[in-house]
Order: sequence, then structure tokens, then C-alpha cells
Amino acid sequence: MSEDGGYKISGLEATIVVVLAAFFDILDIFATLADVAVGAGEVLKILINIIISPILWFWAKMRGVRSEMVLYGGALEMIPIFGNTLPIRTVTIIMIIYTDWHPKTAAVVQTTAKVIKLSSKQ
Repeated sequence: MSEDGGYKISGLEATIVVVLAAFFDILDIFATLADVAVGAGEVLKILINIIISPILWFWAKMRGVRSEMVLYGGALEMIPIFGNTLPIRTVTIIMIIYTDWHPKTAAVVQTTAKVIKLSSKQ
């Protein structure tokens, strides 16, 4: 939530960003199929990533989202088994919106991450 008590991400904005991410994930799946059929899909997938990744990162930064959330999604997108078959971008955006709309859940996740980080140091 923002300082004025409202959410940082409105419902309309969330819808637009989720549809955008889903559209590019669907394009990515078609590029994977083209890669299997013709062998030209890899170039298309690189172009898709060059176009959408900066847009989603900039949107997240403008909303005050921690960069790690977007970077983790981008890192998973680069793993061929996950990035070529699963809608990682869309799931990442939905997670960002969910944590914005449910701050108690976000606090639990952050606390859990801190506990895991401290326990791994020992």
C-alpha cells in the first residue's frame, strides 16, 4: 500500500501489465514452436526478450517494486526448460501485483526469506 492508504498498482494497470506479459509469453511459446519446426525461433525469442524485459523492469521500478523480484523472473526466463515452456513473466507480474495488494503476505514472505538467509549463514 502507498502512504495515502491505496494500492500502488490499480486494477486497470494490473490488467494491462498482465495482458502484456501474457501476450509476450504466448509469443515466446510460438517462437519455441517455430524453433522446433524451422529453426528460426531463437532469434525471435531474443527479440521478444529485448523488447519486453526493459518495459516490465521499468514498470516495476516506477511502482517501487524491489528489483530482485523482476530479476529472479528474468533469470528463470533464461533457463531453457522453464523459459521456453512456462509463462514465467506473467507469473512474476502476478506475484508482484499480489504482494502489492496483500501487504501482510509480502511481510511473511520477507520474514521467511530473512530467516532462510540467516540459517544458511550458520
